[in-house]
Amino acid sequence: MSTSYLESVSQVPAGYPSDAEVKAAYEQGKTSYNLPAAYRVAQIYLATPDRSASAVAKVREEAGKLARQARAGDFAAVARASSQDKRTAERGGEVDTLPLARILPELRDTVAKLKPGQVSEPVQAEAGFMW
Repeated sequence: MSTSYLESVSQVPAGYPSDAEVKAAYEQGKTSYNLPAAYRVAQIYLATPDRSASAVAKVREEAGKLARQARAGDFAAVARASSQDKRTAERGGEVDTLPLARILPELRDTVAKLKPGQVSEPVQAEAGFMW
């Protein structure tokens, strides 16, 4: 009696898809299974509250200097010491892991081209410079 019960519950039910049918269904839908690329983003941020040309030039120069320091040394230490975004500065510049669509439009091309661990040149956004 127990053997017949075990046999009955271990049998593949009628109408269960074959391996070929499962593979065909996977192949048909696999493009929708892909997750968008995600980027682990860290930043150093300098605000440009005064948008006059001379103020922006001054912040751009400072951003360039800090970007060189970050490339030459410890990005997290430079971010902690210099970034004006308090939340990310406390985390050594760490923002989050984000899909490209959630990154500021001004930064998307730059972020997409970077290799892991690489530091970009400063990029000007509406509120300031980031890299």
